[in-house]
Amino acid sequence: MKRLTWRDGVATVLAAVILASYAAYTPGPAATRVLGAAVLLAGIGMCIVGAAPAMARPAGATVYVAGALGLVTLVAAVVAVAAASQVALALQVGATLTLWLFTTVRHAATRSGGGPVEPPRAEVLLELHKDALPPRVDIR
Repeated sequence: MKRLTWRDGVATVLAAVILASYAAYTPGPAATRVLGAAVLLAGIGMCIVGAAPAMARPAGATVYVAGALGLVTLVAAVVAVAAASQVALALQVGATLTLWLFTTVRHAATRSGGGPVEPPRAEVLLELHKDALPPRVDIR
């Protein structure tokens, strides 16, 4: 297992706040709307703080799994806030916490704990995109 960062810790605190808020939730239209909006904001905060700018971006199936969970969370949040749906709120909370767990486990399994990922050098970028560049013209 690799080392988690402070960003994962902040996301974990926000996940705990979501779970505690849902546990203390008393059903009602106004409470459902407020909690739905609060969980949405906390989830967005988790995404912002959890996505390190220098971290290598995931590839493959992890992108699709996280994207699907994020879409379910967003749709459930809109329904929970707009219709005061308790079922949508439960789905929103469950999907948000599942997304947090999924990404935290992925971070723990893939981060090296070393420094930030080094960006590609200019020579590498030129070699990768040489076909997209216009032909060189020598003027002598």
